[in-house]
Amino acid sequence: MLIEKNLYGWKIELAEIARTNMYFTKFLEPEEIMNSNRTHIVITIYKDYGKEIGESSFNVVEFNKFVIQEQINNALIICDYSKKQTFALPEKESNLIKKEQLHELNLVDDKLITEQGRKTQLNNVYQALKKELSLSQHKDIKPNNLEIYAASSTLRILNSEGVDLSEPKTGFYIELTLTASKNEKFQKKIQKKEQEFVAAKDFSSTTQLDVKNFIAHNINMVRNILNSELIKTFNGNVILSGDAVSEFFAPHLSSSPLIMHSSAKIKHMGISRYQLNKPIGTFFRDNLSISTNPFMPLNPCSASFDHDGVLSKKVSIIEKGIFKNYLADKQYADYLNVPPTGAFGSVDISGGTSSLDKMYNSYKTLPYIEIVAFSSFVPNNISGDFSAEIRLGYIVVKDKQGNAIKTPFKGGLFTGNVFKLIENIYISKEIKEETGYKGPKAVMFENSVVAGIK
Repeated sequence: MLIEKNLYGWKIELAEIARTNMYFTKFLEPEEIMNSNRTHIVITIYKDYGKEIGESSFNVVEFNKFVIQEQINNALIICDYSKKQTFALPEKESNLIKKEQLHELNLVDDKLITEQGRKTQLNNVYQALKKELSLSQHKDIKPNNLEIYAASSTLRILNSEGVDLSEPKTGFYIELTLTASKNEKFQKKIQKKEQEFVAAKDFSSTTQLDVKNFIAHNINMVRNILNSELIKTFNGNVILSGDAVSEFFAPHLSSSPLIMHSSAKIKHMGISRYQLNKPIGTFFRDNLSISTNPFMPLNPCSASFDHDGVLSKKVSIIEKGIFKNYLADKQYADYLNVPPTGAFGSVDISGGTSSLDKMYNSYKTLPYIEIVAFSSFVPNNISGDFSAEIRLGYIVVKDKQGNAIKTPFKGGLFTGNVFKLIENIYISKEIKEETGYKGPKAVMFENSVVAGIK
């Protein structure tokens, strides 16, 4: 049907997903097991208008020749209203190394491919979690609910120029709700105070979950939030660690301004602040080096090719504060006459000059605030401005004997501008790796502001 239309070109994205979900109620009692098999097909057509092309995509909702034909006809009408500068579609010749590349990148846990395998592995996780929580013997901590799922998927990209790529993946997700409680005196009465906390992580394999550390870490988190205080406005050194440091560089709900301005699309729009081979700012402490990394094994963000079928590669974006390369899909690569870069993968940030011990214990650091988790971190990805509510942090000060006193707090807003903050950044030597992020375990910003609510 697509060939008959004499189009400029077309693309088909075919995703097949098999998934097993397990749900558990309060005290981790089994509730439901669900299995699903889904196929998603997205067709994109490109209509030729000479120096311009029109583009339109649609989901195949019914495997019926006449229905799909009508969807194609409707898409052709939409193309008349979505014209853009012509660009070339990826060609088969650009994908000759696909077999070697796909072989080297391991994104599959073989134990999660079959339905029975997924059930077995999820049940093993459930039993380990239940055992660990019962052994923890924390009477003030109760599990409220648990959701875990495992999936096996294959993505295939085909186009009119002969591109035909496919890549299998597996995935695992855990979401555990914990409630901490304590009795406290209020107006001469003893009242029960509770704090709920949702812990969530995603992986490519169930084997990547360290159950003991996962439970211990999140019990510590919910307990500290329960016992936290409000904070006054603070100006000074702010350390980001835990989830907060990865959220700063790789936000889940937004794009990092540091990455956004390297986009070929943003450059083509004339709003990128970066210039090739020029500093992105003035660095008074550690220089910043950022790359893409689509090849981290068993990482959910890794991919051998992008949504157009362009093979991925590791791209150095910023080297010691100098902007080096644009990130470009095939369309904007053609517009700027730069190579397309394929799938982004994960943010990869080089380690700095400071050890964690020096960052936390240097006499020059105190007093400081350490933020370990944000409620959300959604910066303006063009201006770099942000105001992020703090889920859990610590204020660290000296007592009269010169010892460090660490007090948990929640609330308050970490405010500032990403581009200004990195001018005075200390980056830890120590590196961690997680979904979408490989980079320092902690960073410290000088002259930072936390707006208090006390």
